Amino acid sequence: LRFPPQNASRRAALEAALVSIALITFIAGDAFTGRLDAAQICFMAAICAYAIRLGIPRDWRLNGSARAWLLGAGVAAIALAIGLCAHRWDEPLRAIGSGHVLRYFGWALIQQYLICAIVTSRWLRASASRFAAIYLGALTFALMHTPNASLMLATFAGGLCWCALYLRERALLPLAVSHAASALVLIA
Repeated sequence: LRFPPQNASRRAALEAALVSIALITFIAGDAFTGRLDAAQICFMAAICAYAIRLGIPRDWRLNGSARAWLLGAGVAAIALAIGLCAHRWDEPLRAIGSGHVLRYFGWALIQQYLICAIVTSRWLRASASRFAAIYLGALTFALMHTPNASLMLATFAGGLCWCALYLRERALLPLAVSHAASALVLIA
């Protein structure tokens, strides 16, 4: 679709909404169990293909500055503190295999690209407000985790941090590592 320059903010809002709705439908639609069937693979591939096209030209980088890594580590440290406070010490920690860690890191990288580089960036273009972009990006991330209310709150808080860090640093790898580490700590 071609839009006149004065409609660029409408186009950005439409793109953000399309990716958000597709992600929320895919993840929160009760059919996703963590194992993909052929239809889900095709749907996710279509979402990613559309998002990759939206990401050209690229306004992000994979690796970040030392500050990006430190801020991402800070988010993971907060998740660790919450996990330690919430853990019932009469129960053992849940073991997580290396294969799960690698798959989750890949999934976290895809999510950070979609939520931050595509959705949050588009909301920033549409609204010209960093606050609105961060809020809407985090809201999309939280809604992807429907109907688990506790997980929605945790992902909204994490989403606020990661979307804000993305707009500040424009680096995906530190965010993906922070996301994966935070989630795996809370899972354990």
